[in-house]
Amino acid sequence: MVPHLEFLRLLNDISNAYKHSFVNSELMLVGRDEPGVYALELKWNDLANQTGLYNIRVREVVMRFDAFFQSALEELRKCRLPHQALSAA
Repeated sequence: MVPHLEFLRLLNDISNAYKHSFVNSELMLVGRDEPGVYALELKWNDLANQTGLYNIRVREVVMRFDAFFQSALEELRKCRLPHQALSAA
């Protein structure tokens, strides 16, 4: 799961920016060549805090989430109970 940690943090930061920041209410940026996800972060909705702009291509979100999902499934397969491993053989 470690290789996917940075991506999961990015998704969490983007999600939090949309959920908790009033500055995204009118943000309407459109990718020029392909769809993207854009979020403007303002910590604690306090204008005294520094802003951050997140920009990630939808294609990258899908590809990286799929890689994370496949890794998670593989880890779950390794955790089979002994009686499940015998019945699967």
